[in-house]
Amino acid sequence: GRFVAAAYHGEVWTSTDGLDWQKLTVGVNQTILPIEFINGRFVGFISDAVGFSDDGLNWTFTPGNPPSARQLAYG
Repeated sequence: GRFVAAAYHGEVWTSTDGLDWQKLTVGVNQTILPIEFINGRFVGFISDAVGFSDDGLNWTFTPGNPPSARQLAYG
C-alpha cells in the first residue's frame, strides 16, 4: 500500500510506511485538495481539473470543472 498526501502548490507526498515521505512534483502549481482513493485509483482536485493516479506517483490531470469533495460519490 501507499499513503498519499497533498500540500500547497502542486506538491504530493507519498510514503509506504507512514514515517518516511517522498515529495513529488506532479506538474500543477495549485493546491490539490482533497486526494481520495476510489475504486483502486487516487483522485485529486484542483480548481480547474481532476487528477488521476493508479499508483500515487504518476498523475494525469484532465481539464474541467471538478466537483467539490462533498459532491463526489462512487457506487
